[in-house]
Amino acid sequence: MKDQVNWQKDPNNWKYIFFYYNPEVSRLMVSKKSEWAGITFNYANKMAWVWTVVIFLLISLLIYFLPSQ
Repeated sequence: MKDQVNWQKDPNNWKYIFFYYNPEVSRLMVSKKSEWAGITFNYANKMAWVWTVVIFLLISLLIYFLPSQ
């Protein structure tokens, strides 16, 4: 657990401030720097990229197919 906290706080594991990337952690979801802020994807895990694309496509489809007024 202590390693995870150290990895979480390490600025080298955060790309462009927002994206967590740490190949040493196999978890898909990790806590953000401030634990009260929620969770984020570990983009070193390939499934994080798959889920990001799926979420983006779902949002895009919803916007496209919602009736406009």
